[in-house]
Amino acid sequence: MAQYCAAISARTHVEGVFAFPDGTKIPICRPKSMRGGIDLQRSVYSGHKRVHCLVFQGLTTPDGLCMHFYGPYEGRRHDTTVFAASGLLRHFERHSSVFEGRTIFGDPAYSISKYVVTGYKQAVLSTHQRIFNKEMSAVRTSVEWNFKVMKSLWAYVDFKKGLKVRLSSVGKFVRVAMLLTN
Repeated sequence: MAQYCAAISARTHVEGVFAFPDGTKIPICRPKSMRGGIDLQRSVYSGHKRVHCLVFQGLTTPDGLCMHFYGPYEGRRHDTTVFAASGLLRHFERHSSVFEGRTIFGDPAYSISKYVVTGYKQAVLSTHQRIFNKEMSAVRTSVEWNFKVMKSLWAYVDFKKGLKVRLSSVGKFVRVAMLLTN
């Protein structure tokens, strides 16, 4: 973990950040509207992306290794909801001796806590705040690359017509794809 902190610090001058959380939405085939009394179609629909999907949460190190991967979750859920459900912060608290002085850097949608740092999101930023956001954004792209690499190596997880909830283990396909990507 010290090596990850050093790698990020070398490019940003920020101490203690070791990884970046982010969510990805995996498009799926539109499920049947009602089955067994559950409206699955509505729960997996993301109004933001305008697609039926499942949400996964990844915690990625600067070298592209996904050290934590959680999901699937309903497509209508926001990244921060999935992050809270993943129990990652509880894990950090339980192992506080390991994570003391360490943080993860999320986009401004994440809530700031003892273990989570985010960029500044005010309308008017000082020069230092703008520089901080720009530097951290540049190194944070490793989490986006990780999802892109997974989808390019394992094209099936990006083929929504083949990902049919209730007919195949979509969540397992995606988790195994991330494991093999590492």
